[in-house]
Amino acid sequence: MTIAQTPNNVIKIANPPLDGYDRTYLTSDVDISSPNIDISVISTAGDNFKTTGTDDYYLLIGDYEDEKAEIQLADASVCTTVLFKVAAITHSHSASDPITFIPYNQIKIIGLAASGDTPDIANTVATIDIDTTKQYTSYTYTGDTYSYFVTAYFNEVGDGTISAYSDEISSASFGRNSAKRIIESGLRKAQTSIDENEGGLLSWDDAISILNDGLDEIMTVKQKWSFLHTIDTTGDDTVASTNYISIPTNLSTLEFIIIKDLKLKWISKLDYDFYTKSGTTPVSSGEPSLYTIKNEKYYLFPTPDAAYSVIYEYYKYPTQITDLTDDVDRAFATIAIYYCAYQFASIRGNAKKATELYGQFEKVLERQRIQYSGPSQVGDGESAEQTNTNNW
Repeated sequence: MTIAQTPNNVIKIANPPLDGYDRTYLTSDVDISSPNIDISVISTAGDNFKTTGTDDYYLLIGDYEDEKAEIQLADASVCTTVLFKVAAITHSHSASDPITFIPYNQIKIIGLAASGDTPDIANTVATIDIDTTKQYTSYTYTGDTYSYFVTAYFNEVGDGTISAYSDEISSASFGRNSAKRIIESGLRKAQTSIDENEGGLLSWDDAISILNDGLDEIMTVKQKWSFLHTIDTTGDDTVASTNYISIPTNLSTLEFIIIKDLKLKWISKLDYDFYTKSGTTPVSSGEPSLYTIKNEKYYLFPTPDAAYSVIYEYYKYPTQITDLTDDVDRAFATIAIYYCAYQFASIRGNAKKATELYGQFEKVLERQRIQYSGPSQVGDGESAEQTNTNNW
């Protein structure tokens, strides 16, 4: 079990591995509906999936990091060779979505009175549901009783099966790509350290701000990093008679807006005004097919005549770093180290070292840009707005 612990006692636990467990696939769409839902699948064959008895078991519907992934309990007594029965589902799912047996649905956080103590289940500080939308589950300990912890996976049905305990977690453990590790690497390259005294030139807060500046600098060079590509189906739906929808807050570069399986076409603000204000518009409401950007919103044409689900495909902006435990995207980690080192050397007045480190920052950034672009896409250009009234 992989874990990470921060000074603020934010514990990150890797979700249970699924290797070796039975897996099948939906044969039809499943919608949110009344209790006792039938889930049709290719087959329930295997040692883990049971179709008789009272040993109910958990299913992971979808995959980790899927926004609609969820864990649900299957009723073994009424499952068949091609069907699971669950009490309810939280999200709708599509045919061909995977379903995997998962032996646990929760994680226990157990406090230790001192480092090296034998774990005691009676000292459980929290039992939390597994977060299937990520590869890990996070828990923030706000108490002051414990400084050391272990974790274990837990199955809350039946006899409450619990896994082996994790390694001991202490405040000294940080992820490899955590903000603290990146800042510490930058400090070593700049041959300096954080000022512990109040009023110093370089505090941990200063270093976090510098790290965020580095991410901004990376994004000015290239916005379309493949690992930042996002398909968001959780945004606002359209509202009947409302001609705009919100822009996702973490959007860097939009690819598509999709409504009813149709990719909307971009038009300029001039063309949008021509359609909506000329007095000769043939269609004023219906299923939107065009959009423009103004007032920090997406304006649609025709104006929606009903509530339609909206899918955004876009490249998101890296998550803002606010804590030393926060992880930086792996592809940005080395770039960020050199950017921080360059800034740290500049703060210390070591101009020669700063110049050297900035050169390294530029080299690493260019190498990553080429690696994530490919030779035919180096230096992705942004779409240019055009006026095209006569083309529509």
